[in-house]
Amino acid sequence: MFKNLFLALSLVALPVTLHAQEQVPAAPEQAESTSVGFSPAAMQEWQAIEKELAAIENDPDKLLAALNSNLEKELLQETKQLILAVKNQVLCKMLDDIFRTAETEADILKAKSIVTELVSMIPDEAERQAALAEIEQQFADPATMLQQVLQARAEQQAAESAPKEEEAEAPAPTEEDYARIAEIRSELESINNSDDQLEYLFMLRNQESAAVKSWLEPQMVQILIDEMDRVQASGINTVDDLLKIKAVNAKLIRYCYPEAEKAAAMEALEAQFADVDALLKQIKEAEENAAANEVDSYDEESEEEEEKDYPIEV
Repeated sequence: MFKNLFLALSLVALPVTLHAQEQVPAAPEQAESTSVGFSPAAMQEWQAIEKELAAIENDPDKLLAALNSNLEKELLQETKQLILAVKNQVLCKMLDDIFRTAETEADILKAKSIVTELVSMIPDEAERQAALAEIEQQFADPATMLQQVLQARAEQQAAESAPKEEEAEAPAPTEEDYARIAEIRSELESINNSDDQLEYLFMLRNQESAAVKSWLEPQMVQILIDEMDRVQASGINTVDDLLKIKAVNAKLIRYCYPEAEKAAAMEALEAQFADVDALLKQIKEAEENAAANEVDSYDEESEEEEEKDYPIEV
């Protein structure tokens, strides 16, 4: 679950919301346009609910309350699937609005409650509990997350307001480029230390043609991904493991980030690893919760299997 968790270095990474979205059916407008898989009775029930939702207009909290109220009614399962699809959309819109406007820790805690409700729609108990544990880890420090959100928003606004330059497409590699890439690849294979490989490629970046440079950069990223995989091969078990992960991420920033973004990225990295003991504790607790939930789920399935009546063979 935590493989390459830190490599992305995204300020507000919420994979659990994506996981929740995968668990719900198609959106109602898609169902209405095709009518595939939905009975006339279900569509009739949905039309009544749709009128109720339309009367609420654009109040997300009231929409959510109405959806939850309808989920408690005796309705066809197909109708409830449509309700869940709309609920998923409403929650994701609320979450997006919060992160675009968050100013206080209370906003971050509200975001946590929305993500928790999204995760509650995951039907599998073990997956749901594992996702809930991950939420607790991600929202363990609301104050730090708020600062990350504010910083990310400021950077995005600055990028949007800055004059945009036309990005020229990298020219197609020439025969000379291919020959140079082969030469660099051969030299790279003769270097055994990954740090020396990174330094070698980094040194070449400003000396090579655009086509060769476009080949160099992914090589550096792949070297770091391989290094991260080696670090996490035996799991994240000690503070030293976390410090190694932090070191790989620092290299990622040094070798692969645009110069203008390096300082902010390093600041975010330092904040993320400010208390490695607490971070390790959060990771281990999340792993233990996920493992316990898998055991509980297996035990429940075993009990159900034992309770089945099987024919006696004569």
